[in-house]
Amino acid sequence: MFNVLVYDKGVKRGNLSSALLHDKRFWIDIKDPSRDEIRKLSDLLGFGNIVNDYYTDNTVRSKISNLKNFTILKLYGLNIEKNTIKTKQIVFILGRNYLITLRKDDFEYISQMIRSRDKLNAVMKEGADYLFYTIIDLIVDNYFSDLETMDKELETLEAKTIANSDTDVLKRL
Repeated sequence: MFNVLVYDKGVKRGNLSSALLHDKRFWIDIKDPSRDEIRKLSDLLGFGNIVNDYYTDNTVRSKISNLKNFTILKLYGLNIEKNTIKTKQIVFILGRNYLITLRKDDFEYISQMIRSRDKLNAVMKEGADYLFYTIIDLIVDNYFSDLETMDKELETLEAKTIANSDTDVLKRL
């Protein structure tokens, strides 16, 4: 999914060429982009190969590069599915008047922000850097609820282990 949101006295769905032509503040959020979409975006905005390199690098490691006209950051969110921790990658590209997010997975709080025009208007009014900060803050805040879930699961497993030495519980622990 490819969302282009342009701020001009309020957030509107738009297109990239119009935002660039009129020097408007914009956010492009792309879920599961193809290599071709990344290449076209990189060619249009002069990113070179770094965006593709960040997005396709499968090492689970956050990283950041400050370049001449933009900053690029790869960050991971967490998701707990069936008592297993899964990471969710997101790449941010922050420029003077724009933010681009590339993500393989759904980040529900990003989808909620896109749907909530009032919140998005308030955030984008402050600038692309504030939007960048807000999304990172949501990702980090989500870590705490996931860590609490993992902590409760560990406490339960510890109690079961102490109460009886069931091999299934020991494997799970």
